[in-house]
Amino acid sequence: MMINPIYFGAEPIVQVNLQEDYKKDLEYIKTLSFQTKNDGLHITEEDNILELPSLSNLKSIILKAFKEYQDKILEVENDFYISQSWATINRKTSYHGRHHHPNCLFSLVYYLQADDTGLNFMIKQSALQNSFNFHYKIKNHNYHNSTSWKVPVTTGDMMIFPGHLEHWSSPNENDEDRIILGANFFIKGEIGTKEDYSRISI
Repeated sequence: MMINPIYFGAEPIVQVNLQEDYKKDLEYIKTLSFQTKNDGLHITEEDNILELPSLSNLKSIILKAFKEYQDKILEVENDFYISQSWATINRKTSYHGRHHHPNCLFSLVYYLQADDTGLNFMIKQSALQNSFNFHYKIKNHNYHNSTSWKVPVTTGDMMIFPGHLEHWSSPNENDEDRIILGANFFIKGEIGTKEDYSRISI
């Protein structure tokens, strides 16, 4: 499992390559009930598919990947849990429009079947503009001076990022369906300290 940080906007975004074969899970996900959205996106009616017994192995892999993200990128000791999980299918030319994920802290997208595609992110101001909002003349776009960024992804890739980040998928230009599994994470347990008068339990 290789974790590659994406330094766009100083946000804790990572790309993980699982280098695993989950065709059995993919075939099972295809049998689930999907509903169709206005932009042609097909999304599971079930909003917690990782609780299904048939996906227990995939759930353990996703939890392991998130733990690596927590330990190596966030470096915090708090406990987190999967609050929602779903799958989507993009037929040829369809895409997932720009959105963010409310009521969660972190989100994960695992590309079960996806050739030559990308996940796009957008922020209100570039990292360069955070200190003062100048309108710079950009010579070459990079993580620091851009307000949007496309991360190329393919089958077997996983993206983990803060749920508040606006993101969207590029249109599926392939004949084969693009199929992803998504999950949201939230914090649980005791947060803060008695000494700082900030202790709460969730």
